[in-house]
Amino acid sequence: MALAGVGFLFKLFPSMIFHIMKRFLRDNKIYFEVFSFLVIGICGLIITYYQYKVASQELAIHQSQASPLLRLEL
Repeated sequence: MALAGVGFLFKLFPSMIFHIMKRFLRDNKIYFEVFSFLVIGICGLIITYYQYKVASQELAIHQSQASPLLRLEL
C-alpha cells in the first residue's frame, strides 16, 4: 500500500518530487563526492592487490618453466 501512495505522489506532484530530490542531492553533494572517491580508492587498492597476486603466480610459472629438466637414465 505504501508503494501505491508513492506512485500516486509521483503522478500528482512530479515537479515537487523532482525539486525535493534535487535539493536533497545539492545539499548533500559533499557527502556523495567524498563517498564516491573513497569507493573508487578502495576499488583501486583491491584491483592492485589481485594484480600483484596474478603477477606472482605468473612469475612462479615462468621460473618453473625456465629451470632445466634433467633426466638421467642408467
